Amino acid sequence: MEPHIHVGAHLHLFRHIAVEAEHNRFSDSTRTAMANAIRVFMPRPEAPAVGEKRKGRDGEEAVQPNLRTLTIRVAPRWVSPVVLEQDDAADESDSNEMSLIAFDPSVSDHDGEDDGEHGSDGGQDSNSIDAQDTSGVQPSHFTFVDFFAQDSPVVEAIKAVVSRFVRIELMSQFQVGSSTKLGCCMTMDRYYQMPIKPHTDPWRRDIQMRRQRRLKEAAFGIAMQNLGESVSRFCANHFQAKTSGVAAVSGWHGFHESSSDYED
Repeated sequence: MEPHIHVGAHLHLFRHIAVEAEHNRFSDSTRTAMANAIRVFMPRPEAPAVGEKRKGRDGEEAVQPNLRTLTIRVAPRWVSPVVLEQDDAADESDSNEMSLIAFDPSVSDHDGEDDGEHGSDGGQDSNSIDAQDTSGVQPSHFTFVDFFAQDSPVVEAIKAVVSRFVRIELMSQFQVGSSTKLGCCMTMDRYYQMPIKPHTDPWRRDIQMRRQRRLKEAAFGIAMQNLGESVSRFCANHFQAKTSGVAAVSGWHGFHESSSDYED
């Protein structure tokens, strides 16, 4: 299907985006496709600063991305040992199609209900398993955890994109006491990584403020480094019902039930 939105010409208009993988699409090709979708919003060296205009090499107006919120949305599941067969058709579909959508803040708490937005792709059975880029028997594991490993192309793409907030939404049901939650999210505020114009910075000569900024900027690096571990820990604690409640994850400013509290 041909894209109907010229993303490159309208990069500055995208403020909230979500890159989503269906729950049964967790192959290596999907991971690569997700990273490629995120990289679309990387800064453009040939473009001027946000708000300025300049013609690009092809004669079109060159613009910088102006993201406020980058959301990565997946639905981890526990996969028991099973023989996973190579499915070339599924892999090709994963490589060519990735949910890159203007963000729709519709994630909310519906106790005991299934959210159609996060259902199976193309009418497939909800219990179907995505074909992996390998063969043979795989050990039990949580899907999508490898998407957030340190050397994952998804993590590298997140680091390369400039946005105020990064949200990781884990859209899998879990129990908190007697209440069923549809998912949760981790939020990172990258304020101290955002570019600052020296002439507009009232704290530019304050040594203590510069030190605090460096520390908070480093916190984002630590959070990204431990992202895979954080996702894996949440899956182990909540999807296997070892604990109740939502625990804080070190390095992240927010770890809470998914909601629609987006502000521009």
